[in-house]
Amino acid sequence: MVSLNRSWRLLTLLGLVVVLLLTITAYGSANAQVIDKGVSKTEFVPYTLAVTTTSTVTVPTTFQEAPMLAALVEKGELPPLEERLPKIPRVLPVYEKIGVYGGTWRRAYSGIGDKWNVGKLLAEPIVKYYMSLPDETLDLVPNWCDDYQLSADAKTYTFHIREGLKWSDGVPVTTDDVKFWYEDVFQNTDLLPNPPATLVAGGEPLTVEIVDKYTFNVKFAAPNPLWLSGLAMNSTDPGLLKPGFVLPAHYLKNFLPKYASQADLDKIVADKQVKSWKELWGSAGAIQSEWLNPDMPTLAAWKVKVPPPAEQLVYERNPYYFAVDAEGNQLPYIDEITFDLFQDPETINLWAVQGKLDEQARGLDSANLPLYKQNEAKGDYRTLTWRSTQMQVIFPNLNVEDPILNKLFNDANFRQALNIAINRDEVQQIAWNGFGVPRQASPVPGTAYYDAEFSQKWTQYDAAAANKLLDGLGLTKKDADGYRLREDGKRLSITLVYEEGAKCNFCELVQKYWKDAGIELNLKNVDRTLFDQLMADGKADMLVWWWDRNNLIEADPTNYLGTDNIWAPQWGKWQLSQGKEGKEPPKDHPIRQLWAAWEAATSTSDPAEARKSIQEIVTIHKQNVWVIGLVGEDPVAFVASNRMHNVPNGLVSDEAYREEGFGQPAQYFLDPQ
Repeated sequence: MVSLNRSWRLLTLLGLVVVLLLTITAYGSANAQVIDKGVSKTEFVPYTLAVTTTSTVTVPTTFQEAPMLAALVEKGELPPLEERLPKIPRVLPVYEKIGVYGGTWRRAYSGIGDKWNVGKLLAEPIVKYYMSLPDETLDLVPNWCDDYQLSADAKTYTFHIREGLKWSDGVPVTTDDVKFWYEDVFQNTDLLPNPPATLVAGGEPLTVEIVDKYTFNVKFAAPNPLWLSGLAMNSTDPGLLKPGFVLPAHYLKNFLPKYASQADLDKIVADKQVKSWKELWGSAGAIQSEWLNPDMPTLAAWKVKVPPPAEQLVYERNPYYFAVDAEGNQLPYIDEITFDLFQDPETINLWAVQGKLDEQARGLDSANLPLYKQNEAKGDYRTLTWRSTQMQVIFPNLNVEDPILNKLFNDANFRQALNIAINRDEVQQIAWNGFGVPRQASPVPGTAYYDAEFSQKWTQYDAAAANKLLDGLGLTKKDADGYRLREDGKRLSITLVYEEGAKCNFCELVQKYWKDAGIELNLKNVDRTLFDQLMADGKADMLVWWWDRNNLIEADPTNYLGTDNIWAPQWGKWQLSQGKEGKEPPKDHPIRQLWAAWEAATSTSDPAEARKSIQEIVTIHKQNVWVIGLVGEDPVAFVASNRMHNVPNGLVSDEAYREEGFGQPAQYFLDPQ
């Protein structure tokens, strides 16, 4: 395996991947226009994310640790730091300055369904994106591996685990954990019936080959040159908060029939009050969840101490965390993170302006930026903004069970009518407080796949044209309240489901616009657990959710492929299961063209050809507009206590970069109190 002096490089010998990544773009801000209440309204223009290579990384020769850990070492309750760090720790740059140890980072969460509040913040994928400031260059660097390579045919990726890397309970991480992930979880159809589309190429799921104690190969049946760009996101999948390719075999073997006795499994099943060992791995048992199970070993900088449901979650530092700063201080700097439970957006907004949050973006609304800005001095915090590549949209369910709604949702004229019946300029001013851009659900400006025509298709408000389209569909009869009648004589009524606590202040506006068009829209607010279930089962007429991954579509194309259980849930299940689940789409439906284009993208060794196939996916969406976009390109609001340091301002908020986790939270620190 390549030594450190030859690692930490972005596949410099393989021009095809470098060429791909050098063309990856996001979007940023070049100027700002001042609006009222002291908040800058950002105008988004393209900028290039240049991927750099690093031939060497200077590793400190001496190391320091947090005082609380040093005390445990002195008592003999913890091994010395040198025995807890890997042979070559990750050296994490800091955004402002070397930090100090200690303190509690105060955050908020909305309940047991808010798992990604922690998941994205603490995700430790095999490789990780890092953006330096102010030059805004983007690196894809080894994380818990210290080297990775790609074969010339773009079919085999080789990874080397950091020697001496340990789980949070002190047990070494080796390829035994990789083998366990691959053979006992990934290939276990009881646990993972269908592999994610991002782990499939040429119609076949990846395979894993163990080379030695620290080295393993990931192989694809066909060339897959774009896979690396999404690995920072997708190596946290499949499953809840699990770092892909590696799982703590020494712990999780206790919950599989292959390794545990029936008597032991029966006892655990009874203790967890579930029906079978399979449910131990689901949300009910949650033994594999770093979010719900304090006993689950982790690689993250902090591990759960008090899990949900609780009024306050508590995460404590991981004494075996594998990263240090440039001076050899083991990270994280902060001792613990607490998450206080909030029930509604008003509560978290109140906590924000009162200075009760040390750093938080999740749960905050960019429309409230003037409110946050006005209260900075009073709350002793500062307001930061990142640039969002995602947007909230309305997803009509093309597989809705109601046959008449199904027919309408699959009619382009009906979808066009729904779109042009919405006054997006008014929605932007009222629901987004003037921020963002009225637009369609499509790639953002500056990305390799941006299509200006697509971004504005069916976005111009035209109530008369909308009514004419609906009349043309035969929906001419109305009831006494002015609502159109379906062909079965019933009122044309649609239920729109949105998640409790989610920003849906535009929903009532859409309800009004569609009423003017003769369509009744019923709004249904549900908790996150039920929302996720309705989404997974495809039971809702329409959903309000996020259209994201609009920067690096190749990182996770599930939104665009319809395999995300949202706009074509039954067809997506059919595709993922190779016909074993869900429902087969019509032979001539364009969704099949999406799948064919993705297969082409993941079956070529030429990145340029792969990108053409992804552009084809975007074009097919433009031709059909299955998803209703409203307003996008708005800033992401952060609040950060003036005691909290190393929190970057102006990064790109993207699902592929793990949103808040892109700020590298392990290097945040608090002033001593």
